[in-house]
Amino acid sequence: MSETHKPILAVFSNVRAIVRSNGNVVLLERLISGMEEHGKYWPGEMLCGCEPAPESDLTGDTDRALGGANVEVSPGDLPFKLAVVDFRSDAARRVLANVAVAIVGTGHRATHMAAWGKELDRPIIYGSEYTLKTRLQVERAEVSNPLRFARKVVWQLNLERKQRRAIRLADGIQCNGTPTYDAYKPINRNPMLFFDGRMSDDMLVTDADQAERHARLRRGEPLRLAWSGRLNRMKGAHHLPAFATELKKLGVPFKLEIFGGGVLEPLLRRDVAERGLSDCVEIKGYVDFNKVLTPYMQKHVDVWICPHVQGDPSGAFLETFGSGLPIIGFDSEALAGMLRLVGAGRTVPLGDNKALAAAVAGAARNREELIRWSTAARTFAIDHTFDKSFQRRMTHIDEVLKSHRR
Repeated sequence: MSETHKPILAVFSNVRAIVRSNGNVVLLERLISGMEEHGKYWPGEMLCGCEPAPESDLTGDTDRALGGANVEVSPGDLPFKLAVVDFRSDAARRVLANVAVAIVGTGHRATHMAAWGKELDRPIIYGSEYTLKTRLQVERAEVSNPLRFARKVVWQLNLERKQRRAIRLADGIQCNGTPTYDAYKPINRNPMLFFDGRMSDDMLVTDADQAERHARLRRGEPLRLAWSGRLNRMKGAHHLPAFATELKKLGVPFKLEIFGGGVLEPLLRRDVAERGLSDCVEIKGYVDFNKVLTPYMQKHVDVWICPHVQGDPSGAFLETFGSGLPIIGFDSEALAGMLRLVGAGRTVPLGDNKALAAAVAGAARNREELIRWSTAARTFAIDHTFDKSFQRRMTHIDEVLKSHRR
């Protein structure tokens, strides 16, 4: 790499890009905002590497075609360079050869990157989210055929072996959530723990909204519960009507609002109706995170319910804390790890809707505990906002690069 005054940081993302026939690209908004945040703290240029996705991935719902809010842009209008390349191609290797340092998402498309980094004398930092346990839980949630699931298990075991070898070789690793941090910190010389989320400093719940929530709880008003996310089995959305049924049986006055969209939405609407839950459960659909969801959570919700059946280190955890909300949910390794650090909620065994309802009923009887949880949630979020987390991540990258140069 030729010496320049502006070293290039490359981010090889697991998020793919759709290249349109007119030369524009369709990207996730959160990818663009993440790159912009990197750029605030990186003294040089930014480059994003994405693998191509077929244009057929567009489903007609351009806002959610890739699994989130998307935008179509001209590459020249982006505040960073974009390379849409197959990660195993010579083109990707050339991209890596011309940057100062690269952060690479883990996964089967990137296990070779650490070796490339050694060959090219470029430091590689992996970014990790899912442990082997969580990946197997995801497969179990989405695959019902036993033979097909067995093949998935073998594939994941082989991937983990390759991934651990790559992480051991890499110059650093940034772990989103406690599960992969606990799993990989013993095998990498520069591990870092962070918590992903979209809650910026200026979006945190206000003192006034917190005071009103706590006053509402002390008045003994019915609990306002909410859940937000993709309506699919991996996120455990199918458990929500059963949980609400159990909570109703316990005689707890409550309102549960479900925000989000996905393949299970028709099933959930039917299940809510058939169970006679329309008086206490409402499916709100997909709403804008910044303009609608966050303000609503901060003003009208008391507890966030988490039915995740796997250890996805969801950004919703930190976003929920930033809204001053405690979390009661299944004990996935990510949520359990988060709540070990922050006394802001409770977990119950995976998939146990009766236990989840009992935990919420207990919280309804102990409003002062809910208030303590709410306060702890906000306190933790203040120090782990989107802004502060990215600043720490960039400091870590800079330290790894300096160590590599030495």
